[in-house]
Amino acid sequence: MKIIRNAFTESRNTIIVLIFALGMIVIGWAATPTARVQEVKGSKVDLITEVLAQDEIMHQIMSVREGKTEVSDDVSPSGAAVANAIRVLPGCTTNTLGATDDGSTGAITLPFPINYFGTTYAETFVNNNGHITFTGPLNTFTPFSLASTNTPIMAPFFADVDTRGTGSGVVQYGTDTVGGRAAFCVNWVNVGYYNSRVDKLNSFQLILINRSDTGTDNFDIEFNYNQIVWETGGLSGGTDGMGGNSARAGYANGTMTAGTFLELPGSAVNGGLLDTNVSTGLTNKSLNSGVTGRYIFNARNGSIPTPTPTPTPTPTPPLVVNQHLTTAGPIPDGCGSPTVKTNFHTLDA
Repeated sequence: MKIIRNAFTESRNTIIVLIFALGMIVIGWAATPTARVQEVKGSKVDLITEVLAQDEIMHQIMSVREGKTEVSDDVSPSGAAVANAIRVLPGCTTNTLGATDDGSTGAITLPFPINYFGTTYAETFVNNNGHITFTGPLNTFTPFSLASTNTPIMAPFFADVDTRGTGSGVVQYGTDTVGGRAAFCVNWVNVGYYNSRVDKLNSFQLILINRSDTGTDNFDIEFNYNQIVWETGGLSGGTDGMGGNSARAGYANGTMTAGTFLELPGSAVNGGLLDTNVSTGLTNKSLNSGVTGRYIFNARNGSIPTPTPTPTPTPTPPLVVNQHLTTAGPIPDGCGSPTVKTNFHTLDA
């Protein structure tokens, strides 16, 4: 009887040891993902791994546009972006204009000279209200016609941008490269509108790209849009960012000569440039690019080929008094008035 009891005890101990050893093997296998995937070849785990790899390849394929590879530097700023055209370039955020209403920078030296309709410029001014100019800063807040201005301008979104509100982004700018070529860029990412409104935020970008490889002082202009949900400031006839004297997008060399200015379809039309407009919304179309929301203009030998024109209705602007009191203190644009915001652009119709 004692012999039988000892044999039973030894068998039980052996079983316990075997169970413990088996448990350690299972734990080690679970802690080694590579071994685990190898052990279940052909299983659901292996299938998931393969699908993820194919998805990454498809993402890379989708970045190939028009027979060339787009630089994979696009980003969606915070918020529900509609397009994904804005390039993420570290140099674009090197300098900051700072929270302002109608402010502008001083003269900024471009990384390369540009031949803009026969005039060569080596510097520019970044303006808060959605544009850059070349002969001086511009703090006009109600957008005027680019067909009748004497100001050389490039305007991805000319409207009353106001970055003073809590939650608004600020204008940033600097130099970087695009496709290995020198570039100057300006970001208006998640910017609000007058008066310090942040319930709607727009995101857009302007880039000048050196194309001296095609000729002296040649360059490309690139307008990029991720989200356009407001169109008007509160003192340009708008209500909650809508209506009134709506935004304009385009360029002009200031001579008012045919072929030297352009406004994109939907400019100055209520709702024309917004995301909700499938026909002319800036984030819904493109020009000379396979990237939705990207518009490329090729400046070659002092001219820019004009796209096939799409008639833009001439709106009847509401009566707007371009002077109003502010309560936010001095306007950091050098105009010298601590309390009055005034539209100083008096030479344009």
